[in-house]
Amino acid sequence: MIRFDAVHQFHSGTAPGDAITNQMLVLQRHLQSMGYQSEVFAEHIGPELSSRIRPIHSFRPTGRDLLLVHHSTGHGVFDDVVALPALNPDLTVLHVQTVGSDGTVRIKGLTFADLEQAKAAKAVVVTCEEIVPAAELRTDPDQNALPPFLVDAVVCVPYGAHPTACRFFYDYDPAFLTDYRGAARDDQAWTAFLDEWVYGLADHDEYMAKVGAGQLARIKADPVRGYAIGLDRR
Repeated sequence: MIRFDAVHQFHSGTAPGDAITNQMLVLQRHLQSMGYQSEVFAEHIGPELSSRIRPIHSFRPTGRDLLLVHHSTGHGVFDDVVALPALNPDLTVLHVQTVGSDGTVRIKGLTFADLEQAKAAKAVVVTCEEIVPAAELRTDPDQNALPPFLVDAVVCVPYGAHPTACRFFYDYDPAFLTDYRGAARDDQAWTAFLDEWVYGLADHDEYMAKVGAGQLARIKADPVRGYAIGLDRR
């Protein structure tokens, strides 16, 4: 087995706030923490990122360098790449808005990679905000995301996406995520955060009680617009 000294990444274009750019920068930090040399390369680099991302024409690999190519868009840099086999997770867990009593899944809004992960997995567990009669989801079948035969288990867990959002039910929790971000900057603070919010709580009900009814009311979504109107997002 080849032991690589460096694991670099490439994507055709990069920009501040772009999901793949963010993913590459996070993965770069993980790789560096594991002891690898790691750079991010691109064809097109936003000027704000010029100090963090290098032009691909400057890439000079050795025999012990690995380059991960992110294939979301086309590029004209490489003639050949090695394709990795598809991932087939043992388990995919999704949180959605609504599930029918027969297991039909409805997701309101963007699905991101949820559907692909569910279809690729050996087993699928869906948590949801509500379970409704199956007939209710048959009235607009084009709005449904997954059929019952792809779902192995359904668990009703209101606020199961907190502190992130579940459209039409609640917005993301800015105060909680600000605390989360602050704690993640320091190992000791992060350990204390996990002890307080994860390991130190018996179940989801205790977690919700700790968040507090007042904060849950503040992030409650407008039923028409799908998000919390007037929420302080600072």
